[in-house]
Amino acid sequence: MWKDPWFRHAVNERWKELVASGVEEHLLTYVSETASLIDRSQALNFNRWKVLDKRVYLETKLYDTYTGGVDYLKTYIKNRVAFLTDSFGEEDEEEEELRPFEVSNYYYHIMNRHTSNVMDVEEESTAERAKLVSWSLSNSRVTQDWIVREVATGRFILINRHSGLAACGSGQNTSLVQVKPDFTDLSQLWEIVPVHPDVFALVNIRSGCAIENYNGSAADGNKLIESKASPRELRSQQWYLEMTEETVQPEIDPDLPAFTADAGYYYSLISLSYPDRVASIDRSASHIGAAVILENPIEDYYAQQWSIQPISDGGFRFYNHFARCVMQSRGANTPVVVERINEEAHTQLWIPLPVDEDTYVLQNSATGGYASVENGKVIERDALFLQVRNLHWKLEKSVLDVTGMSSTHTQKEVRCLLTDRRQLQFKLPAAETNVCVNIYSLSGVLLYSEVLPEASGHRVDVSALPSGVYLAEIVLSGHVCHLKILLP
Repeated sequence: MWKDPWFRHAVNERWKELVASGVEEHLLTYVSETASLIDRSQALNFNRWKVLDKRVYLETKLYDTYTGGVDYLKTYIKNRVAFLTDSFGEEDEEEEELRPFEVSNYYYHIMNRHTSNVMDVEEESTAERAKLVSWSLSNSRVTQDWIVREVATGRFILINRHSGLAACGSGQNTSLVQVKPDFTDLSQLWEIVPVHPDVFALVNIRSGCAIENYNGSAADGNKLIESKASPRELRSQQWYLEMTEETVQPEIDPDLPAFTADAGYYYSLISLSYPDRVASIDRSASHIGAAVILENPIEDYYAQQWSIQPISDGGFRFYNHFARCVMQSRGANTPVVVERINEEAHTQLWIPLPVDEDTYVLQNSATGGYASVENGKVIERDALFLQVRNLHWKLEKSVLDVTGMSSTHTQKEVRCLLTDRRQLQFKLPAAETNVCVNIYSLSGVLLYSEVLPEASGHRVDVSALPSGVYLAEIVLSGHVCHLKILLP
């Protein structure tokens, strides 16, 4: 324990407090008063027992008089106080030289020295003003990863990887929160002060207060506050800034290939902040102007299927299969919605910029803002840093529209999708129950015939058919529709 520089420093500081309060004088006074109190008793004792100069209880030193023993005890106290003062002082002076923090291009865990818990976001929220808390280290919580950037000499900003928001002070004894990054806001800027080797205090530039793990509690979810800076005495204000094994990638990697959309496919839009959900639309109101949201995947659900259509200059329209509208910006800090196609509206064009392999940020062609995810909704945000997960998207092919030319024998719209299980799914008008599907080769040979009840989802397994072009005949409600389909 004595090798721990914090422990040595704490002992030395406490010892100096005791010396300053007169511990030596107190002990000497106590010895003198006790000797005076028992003086008559000790005189009678040694008159009865002539053992003053004899070793009775393994005494290490013998004295000719009782007073000589008392004087030795006082001398020992003085020498011991001086020895401890020198010993503690020498250890403190030999403490390793403190070096300033040097930032690297890695994500960091900001770990409290007292509890070994790390800085985190309450409920893993991506919302502005969400509180910062301490939490036991977990590789599954991306909210524990922080980007540390020096924005001016000795001034740093802490950006949460998950939310893209910055750690912000709110004043003494008040919880820290996360807010939209702003280099000019002194409440978001921190001095990283070395207090022991590889141990730092995080001092707010505006308030001069230090980040403290409240009451030193090790409970998950314990709040982080700003408190009067006493980092050399309080371990709850001492932090390790530990690099993770993952580097912060370049904002836009020029060596990564540009996004290309495969014609005919519908895509699932998956945010890395919520990898178990996909982009859809809010269906509680009109489809036109509906907000883009995230929800749990539903197999072959129209509202979660997007056709990505190249337009010009790297811009794409994101066409929602259910709403028959495209994703549109309404400006910074507002929800992204779907609207009817407007050929003149550049707010409907989005540029997928590669930030990692198969990972993109979606920048609006007109506003320059980015599609961000916050509490299950897609919001357009300006971004100081692109390497935050709530800006990152996977654009994954889900189903292929293999509908070819349709016959004109029916006015009913029928489309045919190829799922990843190599099943044809026929998208039919509502209220169709028993549907007959016949599949022919181009030479007219019947290859497949089945009546599909509604419960089947109108699916046909074509895994046994080789790649090629086929004719599908769909008989529904007395109408017949012929489709030419392409199996890749």
